[in-house]
Amino acid sequence: MTKYVLKAWMIAWLVLGTGCTGNSNDVNSDVSAAEDGGLAENGEEHDDSDSRSDEGEAADRDNRERDSNSSEASDAREDEAEDGNDDDDEPEAEDEEASTGAMTPAGLECDDCDGLCLFGFCFGGGGNGPSDGGLPDFFGGDPRDDGCQTDDDCESGVCTFFSCRDPSCGDDVCNGDETASSCSEDCPSGCGDGVVTDDEECDDGNTETEACEYGEESCSVCDEGCKEIAGAAHYCGDGVIDAEEETCDDGNTVSDDGCDAECEVEPLDGCGDAEIDDGEVCDDGNADNADGCNAACQVEEGWTCPATPGSCQPVCGDGLTRGGEACDDGNTENEDYCSNDCATARTCGDGQVQNAAGEACDDGNTETEACEYNDMECSACDSDCQAVGPRFCGDGETTDGEQCDDGNSATEACPYGATNCEVCDANCRTVPGSASYCGDGMTTHDEQCDDGNAETETCAYGDSECVICTANCQSVDQSVYCGDGRVTNEEACDDGNSVTETCPYGSGACTVCNANCQLVAGEERFCGDGETTGDEQCDDGNGETEACPYNAGECMVCNSDCELVDGQERFCGDGETTHTETCDDGNLVDGDGCSSDCNLE
Repeated sequence: MTKYVLKAWMIAWLVLGTGCTGNSNDVNSDVSAAEDGGLAENGEEHDDSDSRSDEGEAADRDNRERDSNSSEASDAREDEAEDGNDDDDEPEAEDEEASTGAMTPAGLECDDCDGLCLFGFCFGGGGNGPSDGGLPDFFGGDPRDDGCQTDDDCESGVCTFFSCRDPSCGDDVCNGDETASSCSEDCPSGCGDGVVTDDEECDDGNTETEACEYGEESCSVCDEGCKEIAGAAHYCGDGVIDAEEETCDDGNTVSDDGCDAECEVEPLDGCGDAEIDDGEVCDDGNADNADGCNAACQVEEGWTCPATPGSCQPVCGDGLTRGGEACDDGNTENEDYCSNDCATARTCGDGQVQNAAGEACDDGNTETEACEYNDMECSACDSDCQAVGPRFCGDGETTDGEQCDDGNSATEACPYGATNCEVCDANCRTVPGSASYCGDGMTTHDEQCDDGNAETETCAYGDSECVICTANCQSVDQSVYCGDGRVTNEEACDDGNSVTETCPYGSGACTVCNANCQLVAGEERFCGDGETTGDEQCDDGNGETEACPYNAGECMVCNSDCELVDGQERFCGDGETTHTETCDDGNLVDGDGCSSDCNLE
């Protein structure tokens, strides 16, 4: 919606101009003139720029006169107010002269605007707009007062038409005082929004876990995860002093025992007379509280009182600084922040090493001493009570004439790859470092080899075991020979082996790569070539299916597809004249023209 409002505002601004007009009729005239576009009734173009210029100059003079009159009228009204001569029954001419501007629908006078006056609102000046520029930045504005450019400029969280407005449910923005309960369509629900949803057991509008109200011995509260739990109870008689509600709590609600039923200290008769009477545990000569012996002559928590009348002393080491204690760190150790009698808060430089406080030493001052150079048994203390060790070559600090100190007593080499460098030697002197790089002839770093140069050699053809060192000092097998799968030198082919292949089965003639990497005619393979190859079961060198030998009975033969099959049997009496038979009448009977041995009779 904002972009449409902005477009409407820009159109109105272009039509009406950015300045405020002194009369609503003048605004209408300007709008009408803008709509006419300077065209005459006959549709021809009419140049009235000179007249508009004259009219503009006259209007400027009128505005200046009105401003002057307004200032004079204001001064007159102030003088009249001081004199006490106001007459409510008579109209004031000065006010009429000052209010020459037209009233807008919102009840504002356009003269109240320093910038644009539009639809009853000021943009860019006084009135109900910003004091010195509520226009957007691209119009030279500067949002202040109740003018705005974004929702963040408004306390209500809503900026509409460069003015702060109250939140509106349904604008897709959860702002102002809107909540999930008051405007669920803009504000999604969640733990702490005051609306019980999803898997929440409760929602009290925050993500804090409250305690029970004082006086409740038990209650149920909503924790930070919107789950109902038992609240922490605090009441008179629970044995814990509630500083806001109680002055004492002895764990009961019985009176006349020093702490009454309201958990208020109750003075006992005779308490404070410096005599320990019946019912009194102590008596320090007064009926004051917070001094160890309270108004009921009972020992207060954290204090020790003598068995005879006298002043009580705070318990040192309980972590609470009371009475005359200078500190109390919760213990009675003497080598930490607080002394063992809680009388002294220790600091660096007091001569007492406080290990618990992080001190490694304490020489009684806050100055940093230094050891003599190469005095390896020296130990000094710095201004922060930290130990300072000996000074020597290798301590990491360049001192006492050292040219360098890299924290060790070794002479380093140059970083790998650098052909020259300077390093710190074992005597803390700057010297040239030992260089190490690919090509120096020494295998170092992550090199696999180093042949003394940064070149990649080639192998001689036919060397099947040639390993070279590359320009990156890595070992690579660069053997070049027939059968390496690469066509090189005089090779016509290289199929990765040194075998002369045969043609694919049944393909007929073909060209193959032989053992010398030359192209030659491949040996053909097919059914009938006399060699059992491929999927053949047999190959008798022909493409025929033979019969069994004469009178041999059953047999297996190789058919035309090179498969083993049952052969056709041949014998006298089979009805077919074969072999040396001169006849075969299908029987072995003599005297019927064909004898039993299949010869003609």
